[in-house]
Amino acid sequence: MDDCSRGTIDDYDQDGDGSHPHIKIIYGKYVIDRNNRYILSKAKSAYVEFKDVGAVNSNEINYYYTRTFSQYEVMTERVFTNDKGNYILSRTSMDKKAIDKKWYYYIYNKSDIKKLPSSPEEFRKQFKMDKKAEQERLAEQAR
Repeated sequence: MDDCSRGTIDDYDQDGDGSHPHIKIIYGKYVIDRNNRYILSKAKSAYVEFKDVGAVNSNEINYYYTRTFSQYEVMTERVFTNDKGNYILSRTSMDKKAIDKKWYYYIYNKSDIKKLPSSPEEFRKQFKMDKKAEQERLAEQAR
């Protein structure tokens, strides 16, 4: 799970990049190879985006999507712990000893999400959506 919803208002839209608080979750299966790498076969992912920090606090999402992956989409990753003791699933840096800071996911032992959802549909039910955004999502889904 990549949870970028825990920041302050100053953490988003830096230099006009248009970033927003979001949470992304990937579902799949993994195996650990003999080099202690995690091979994750992705099955589905779901993503929610919030308009701003206030929307995070009220659990109101602005954008939502899901994706189903083909059976061949896999990631070879390692698990690291950061200085705060969080587990991180990441590609490695060039020296193969550190996380690639451009691409990593936290693996949560505890989460603000009450129960880790077992499907994208269950993940979506944990949030509410403003009416206009919901109508746009339904129209896009109908196409």
